[in-house]
Amino acid sequence: MKFVSLLSGGKDSVFATTECERHGHELVCAAHLSPHNDADELDSFCFQSAAHNVVEGVAACLGVPLIRRTWDGRSIDQSLNYTVTEGDEVEELYELLREVLRRHPDVTAVSSGAILSTYQRTRVEACCQRLQLTSLAYLWQRPQRQLLKDMSRSGLKAIVVKTATLGLEPEDLGLQLMARATRSRFDDLHDKYKFHVCGEGGEYESLVLDSPRFVTKRIVLTKTETLRLDDQPSGCGAVSLLKVIEWALEDKTETVREEVSSDDSDGDTVDDVAFTEETHEPVILETDVRGVCAGRSCRCSRGDVGRRIAAVGGNLPSERGDAAAQLANALDECDSALRTNGFDGLGDVFFAHLYLKDLSQFSAVNTVFEAAFSSSRRVPSRSCVQVPLPMGVECILDVEATTATRSTLHVRSRSEWAPQCLGPYCQANTLIKGITFAAGQVPLDAPTMTLSTEGASLALRHAQQILTASSCSLRHALSMVAYTITGYDHRYVLRAAERYNLRPDAILCVKVPALPANAPCEIEAVAYKEPVHIWRDAAKEAGCVIYLRCCFVPRGFCASLVRVCAPRKNEEQKLDLATCLGALVGGAHLSLAKAGLREEHFCRLRVFIPEAMSCAAVHALLEDLLEGEDVDPPAVTVVPVLSLEPGVALAAQVIGGDLGAAEADAWLRGGGGDSA
Repeated sequence: MKFVSLLSGGKDSVFATTECERHGHELVCAAHLSPHNDADELDSFCFQSAAHNVVEGVAACLGVPLIRRTWDGRSIDQSLNYTVTEGDEVEELYELLREVLRRHPDVTAVSSGAILSTYQRTRVEACCQRLQLTSLAYLWQRPQRQLLKDMSRSGLKAIVVKTATLGLEPEDLGLQLMARATRSRFDDLHDKYKFHVCGEGGEYESLVLDSPRFVTKRIVLTKTETLRLDDQPSGCGAVSLLKVIEWALEDKTETVREEVSSDDSDGDTVDDVAFTEETHEPVILETDVRGVCAGRSCRCSRGDVGRRIAAVGGNLPSERGDAAAQLANALDECDSALRTNGFDGLGDVFFAHLYLKDLSQFSAVNTVFEAAFSSSRRVPSRSCVQVPLPMGVECILDVEATTATRSTLHVRSRSEWAPQCLGPYCQANTLIKGITFAAGQVPLDAPTMTLSTEGASLALRHAQQILTASSCSLRHALSMVAYTITGYDHRYVLRAAERYNLRPDAILCVKVPALPANAPCEIEAVAYKEPVHIWRDAAKEAGCVIYLRCCFVPRGFCASLVRVCAPRKNEEQKLDLATCLGALVGGAHLSLAKAGLREEHFCRLRVFIPEAMSCAAVHALLEDLLEGEDVDPPAVTVVPVLSLEPGVALAAQVIGGDLGAAEADAWLRGGGGDSA
């Protein structure tokens, strides 16, 4: 892609530019916001202005034209998720990018040096979205110590031009950032004061004087002045600025070879391992039921007021039509059901499962999905797969919603951190500061958004990156489902998961016809911020074996996996469907009880069945099994798949929650409190 660099003159924007070029993008021009009335500096929430008068020299060294606009530093909308606000400094960035497109209509992407600031990244992304541009943020979430080392190894030369923290004084203005002694000193400051070595906490600002990308010229400062911007005494982190009065460009006589660390692949790829073929006789489920039940539309738990969790949808569509039409109808029904039960409609949805008969409809359903959530400030996380749906059914949707406190992780930028989402959804939603639902991850190479050969190893690494950014970990997984295509052995997933100390029963593997981006696997995860309680059990019941893996957060939430298996793997066996479903429901109730939850907290039962079974028949049997006298049954989704794990006749994912109790527990553990 042809891109414009948002150039501040600092190390991050310059190095981000070279990283964009390293990943195959073409630099067309640079853009910069300068302080109004040529002030020495403006204290902005979003943009660097220290040494702004030297930016034209940096652009000249890069060999591209510079487009400038002035701004006054006003930040009116200070929320993380920016909305268009007249007079806000972000609108000046928007107008600057509009001018870039007017002069260079071939530009399709924008580079920024965001590393850790969600505030900055989301504002660049908001402008890019309005102008249909791609945000490139190749420094996003890179470990700061390694990043500073990479900058140094590349040959980049930068100095400190502003200080604003304990440990740095006005005398440090002009400090050579890439010197080994400086980096060692910054490491010590990090250990002492939690100092961000790349200045992500506003500790300092920088100016690049030389870079391998500066082909023929470098910058020389010929006259400077030290300005103290406050009256703090020495040793107390005085705010100071290096004012550049005169500067010049000088010819470069030597070339410096760029040496940037390779990607963060840690050698855990397992897709080149050869597995011996497993042979198992099929399990045949028999039933006389020919049900027409479409499934329940809504289920709300009875937690504390304002802390409820709801499971909605999963029912078979009642009307014919293509996938887009059936999805639009399902979204309307979910919105109506949620509002009837006291929720803010789709605005409270935090996760959606989308099952399509044909992934060729992926683009069309994405358009419908985006329109449905266009008015919401927070979009849900999502998983989307192709499954063998029955005749006349093109799409099944189920969603989970909550009125509890939640936060979203939505990175629209292309980066090395994790892939952009393949549709109008976000990477993760975290409830009450601790329970994270991560979107399904496929093995895409994040910087290029192309399919990688690493398979399950990379998909799990993406999931771990997302969970880490949400203060969770795969090692604390509550429930995981892995979708694999025919020809891709599910044992690749299990082998890759060993790195995160996950046992095989922690991941439910099912076989499906196709996945987005032609991926061989897609992995979704629910995880917690701390180690979870795990309870396992196995029991024989009416000719089948039940395996339970119940993971729960104390006093408030559980996500369990239930497998109904044949007692013998090496011969064909016939089991009664109703009996197996009864055992599965019994296992689900037992797992809720082990988590300290009651029947009214049973939110979702997601049942995976072999494609030969009738979805309607399974729905009808489950309705009879789940009907209670005092409480409504959970919302049910029946998902037909090509096959389950060897020897498994039926499998289910169980979600239960009393978020009021979960939040109370978070308070007791010191993690409570509301956040946007």
